[in-house]
Amino acid sequence: WQRSAEAEAQEPTLQTQFWGIEDGLSHRDVQCIHQDRQGFIWLGTKYGLNRFDGYHFKWFTQEKNGLQSNEINFIEEDPNGKMWLFQTGTFFSKQVKSIDIFDLETHEVRSLAATFGETVPFKANEVQTFAQNNLGHFVFMTENRLIIWTGKFEVFPISLDLKSKL
Repeated sequence: WQRSAEAEAQEPTLQTQFWGIEDGLSHRDVQCIHQDRQGFIWLGTKYGLNRFDGYHFKWFTQEKNGLQSNEINFIEEDPNGKMWLFQTGTFFSKQVKSIDIFDLETHEVRSLAATFGETVPFKANEVQTFAQNNLGHFVFMTENRLIIWTGKFEVFPISLDLKSKL
């Protein structure tokens, strides 16, 4: 049994590239990353939303584009090609402060309330936590309601009477 040098296992080569504010990123503190259906990389930072095409960054901010906050902590894309931008104040919390809806085609930003008007059954700051399922539907939990968005909002009352359990 003889081995040739060519048949020996080789160490895999991993190439990395780092981008920072020197390269056009709006802020060093990246809170979340999302890749959309077209392949663009979106980064939520402490200073706005950044779109990266592999070469250049494009910024979307409160001042230039009407975001409710420059801090973006979570990005989720719905089945309609809209990105939901959540500001919670930290990556470790899902207690919502604001929600913006970002149109990937037009790059228009609108608040949740401006997008859905009277059909929104909650204020963003009432949301204690949220999640998105594999169908792209959102689930929001407030103090006393579970709200599911499937293209429209469905509300389910909940009761967490923890005091009687103690």
